[in-house]
Amino acid sequence: MAEDFDRLETQARLASLGMVAAGIAHELSNPLGYCLSNTQFLCSLLDEVLARPGDVPQVRARLEEARAVLQENLDGLRRMVQITSEMRRMARLPGQSRPQSLEEAIDRALVLAHNALKYKATVVKDYGHPGEVLADEGQLVQVFVNLLVNAAQAIPERGEVRISTRAEGGFALALCADTGVGIPGENLSRIFDPFFTTKGPLVGTGLGLFIVRRYVEAMGGSVEVSSQVGKGTTFTVRLPLAPS
Repeated sequence: MAEDFDRLETQARLASLGMVAAGIAHELSNPLGYCLSNTQFLCSLLDEVLARPGDVPQVRARLEEARAVLQENLDGLRRMVQITSEMRRMARLPGQSRPQSLEEAIDRALVLAHNALKYKATVVKDYGHPGEVLADEGQLVQVFVNLLVNAAQAIPERGEVRISTRAEGGFALALCADTGVGIPGENLSRIFDPFFTTKGPLVGTGLGLFIVRRYVEAMGGSVEVSSQVGKGTTFTVRLPLAPS
């Protein structure tokens, strides 16, 4: 039985990484595209400036334009570095649990889930700064990537995903609420089962919420869900606070 769960965990982790990688490929294509275009423009601009060194006002104007283009390139490159850095963190094999900032983990998950969310939902953050939790960094981030992607997939057109945190009785709580279609009552008891999905084979694997519960429980916590059909769903992750 333990080997079966380990196999499912590996499969779920790879499925999640594959899903995130597809979104990241799209995320990287935009800054890569304009960095390439901008670089080509800068090459032609420098050729133009070098051809007319005596025209000082025109040279200054073109150099100011070049500076703005270079700044756009820098912004795009920083975005790509941020995305690939978070992907590497998430892909690491599980290691030793350490004190982790819950809200920093959520912010890193938002970077990775950005492509899934940007066309579907406005993200609202309401952080209560509950403190650190004892967790594996990659697993903690993956918990929230899975919850955020799940929230985006539940929203048919345009909605809201609200992430809030607070401390409560020695625990850090993180609530991920969406304004999606909601979950019918008969499915609520099954959503954490491996391979259970109502999204179809091209959208969901049925392993995302399974891995959420498995990782959260391994951290000594729990995850709960409440939902209303037609109004939305809220997942509540409860994790023990790290010793101070």
